[in-house]
Amino acid sequence: MAYAQSHNNCAASREYGVTEKMVRDWRSKEHLLRSMPRNKCAMRRGTAHWPILEKHSVDMWAKQNQEHSKDFKATASWCSRFIERSNLVLRQKTKITQKLPADLNCK
Repeated sequence: MAYAQSHNNCAASREYGVTEKMVRDWRSKEHLLRSMPRNKCAMRRGTAHWPILEKHSVDMWAKQNQEHSKDFKATASWCSRFIERSNLVLRQKTKITQKLPADLNCK
């Protein structure tokens, strides 16, 4: 960020091999990045879409497998492999459809 401030975003992106958009994002979130602990890799936040379902699933599994769930910690890679193994998806259907051009029939 210091290099981008002393030169410009484009020069910083070339110097460090990242996109200019990434440099702009870093500069806009500079106060958050500087206040973040050094050992944290990302700003992952947000709420669950189905918190009741998640809580029920965790409680049900933990009650049935108390000896296994005591020290269980899931990593991001474990979660992604679990999703793939279970044929689950992380996509959500949108309600907005793409509008077709008015002159589609003419073309």
